[in-house]
Amino acid sequence: MLAGGEEALAVKEAATRALAALLRSVRSGGVRQKLVGLVVEELATAKPYWARLAFVHLCGQVLATASRAFFRDTLFAAFLDITADPVPAIRIAVAPLLARCKRMLSLPLDTYVLKKLEDVPAGLAANASPSVAASAAAAAEAMARIKL
Repeated sequence: MLAGGEEALAVKEAATRALAALLRSVRSGGVRQKLVGLVVEELATAKPYWARLAFVHLCGQVLATASRAFFRDTLFAAFLDITADPVPAIRIAVAPLLARCKRMLSLPLDTYVLKKLEDVPAGLAANASPSVAASAAAAAEAMARIKL
């Protein structure tokens, strides 16, 4: 569904928006959980990097359009897992979303999650790729400006 090359970028973005809307609109908890599980299985933990990149874009779309609780309850755990992806393009795509994820947390309930989230830029900054390190530095700076 979200595969292909750069020539289909507009279609991929539209598909990501549609999938985010579908995830939000499903009212039945069991069906929603099954759908989220399928999305995580097919995108977040998939072997092709483009599928994992599509998952990162989906997370960005959900962060922009859905409630904090929805993202935290459905996709946040898989998002944290993908921050350590071996592909630099995915780690670069993850970095700008870190500050948006920090904004959705509420203390003291999310203290442990906040600690895990704040460790991500440090791990990315230690990367050998200069572009990943630069995006991690920008993410760390943006996260430091957010006070909870």
